[in-house]
Amino acid sequence: MASPSSPITPLAVTTYELGDGSPFTTSAIAIQLVIGTTTTMAFECSMDGTNWVAINAMPSNSTTAVTSTTTAGIWRIDATGVRVRLNVSVSTGTNTVYWKPLVG
Repeated sequence: MASPSSPITPLAVTTYELGDGSPFTTSAIAIQLVIGTTTTMAFECSMDGTNWVAINAMPSNSTTAVTSTTTAGIWRIDATGVRVRLNVSVSTGTNTVYWKPLVG
């Protein structure tokens, strides 16, 4: 697990949990993805760290939430009280993830 704004590179076909393994206490987190050649990344959350489900992520350039992406961009996730991870199901090339907690 990396600290906020740390690049995570390369991100292979795996999962990556954001934060320190505890539920977020901030109202939201921002995530920026720089995606490799072919990547499918799902946004997931859990309260117990075992049972993960899809969570809505709001792209910065749209008003329609998504639960996964194949493109680079910036997303906002309302994450109060849950753990958040990225589940990478397909990946070629190098992916970089930046993230930070948001207040308010």
